[in-house]
Amino acid sequence: SDLRGDIMEISMFDVEGAAVDCGPEAAAWLHKYFGKPGYKLVMSTPECKKRPTDQYLKYKDIAKPDDKVGFQSEAALHLASEASLDDLNKRLATPVDMRNFRPNIVVSGWEPFQEDGWQYVRIGRAEIRRLLPCDRCLRTTLDLETGVKHRTQEPIRTLKSYRLTKDEKHKSLFGQSPLFGLMCAVEQEGTIHIGDTVYVCM
Repeated sequence: SDLRGDIMEISMFDVEGAAVDCGPEAAAWLHKYFGKPGYKLVMSTPECKKRPTDQYLKYKDIAKPDDKVGFQSEAALHLASEASLDDLNKRLATPVDMRNFRPNIVVSGWEPFQEDGWQYVRIGRAEIRRLLPCDRCLRTTLDLETGVKHRTQEPIRTLKSYRLTKDEKHKSLFGQSPLFGLMCAVEQEGTIHIGDTVYVCM
C-alpha cells in the first residue's frame, strides 16, 4: 500500500524528530486492538528528520554530529555476540534467547565478550563505530512469548554478578546496570548479509 502519508513531528526520550503517518486504516486497527482512539502507526523514512545521538547526555561527548537515529533508542545499531550469549547461558538455570537483548547485528566465531574492546567493525562495505557498551535493563527479563517478567529477574541478576563496568569513567553512566553488547554508529552505509566475514579494529 501507499505509505506516503503526512509527516508529523515526534519526540522520543525528549529529542525531536519526524515520522510518516501510515494512515487511517492502520490507526483504525490500533483503535480496535487497544479499545480506544488516538493511536497512530508511524514510520521513519530516509526523508524524515532524524534524532541526533549527540543530544543524549550519555553520548554528547562521544557521538559525531551526523550520528542520527530514527526510532532506535539512542544509537543506530546494537551489536551482540553469540559467544557472549553462550557464556551467559552456561551460568543460567534456564537459557535465554538472543531476542531478549534485541540486537541489530549478531556476530559469531569470537571469544566471549571479546567485542568489549572493538572500536570499528567492517562487514562487507558497511563500517560501524563503537560508541558505548550497552547497559541492560529489566526488559531483558521478559518472557518473549507471554510478556511476563522472569520471577527471579534473570538474566539481569546473573549478568550483574560478572558484567558490571570496571571502567571508572563509565561507572557514573552505568551504575549497577550490567553490560552486554555494543551500541554503535554508522561510519559508512552498506548492505550486509548473513554469513558475511566480520573485520574488527581494536
